[in-house]
Amino acid sequence: MSAVWLQAQSCVSALGDTPAALRAALFADRPAGVRPTDRHTPGRMLNLGCVDTPLPALDALPAHQRSRSNALLLAARAPLRGTALAAVAR
Repeated sequence: MSAVWLQAQSCVSALGDTPAALRAALFADRPAGVRPTDRHTPGRMLNLGCVDTPLPALDALPAHQRSRSNALLLAARAPLRGTALAAVAR
């Protein structure tokens, strides 16, 4: 197996889902990414970093791999798919 180098980046976080959105949130004049929510603790407000990006379905994965972490990973990987396939083809 040979090494494959990608000249691309991707991210999915509470700050955004593109490098431009992440950069804008990091350098904004106001805090970003964390807000009060009871999304994961109904009836109890907590300040959490909430990802608003729609996450991919995990139905094709085995049950033990259907986690939010894997959904975030798949969402971050999606924009890199074309670049990765082109690199492998070279």
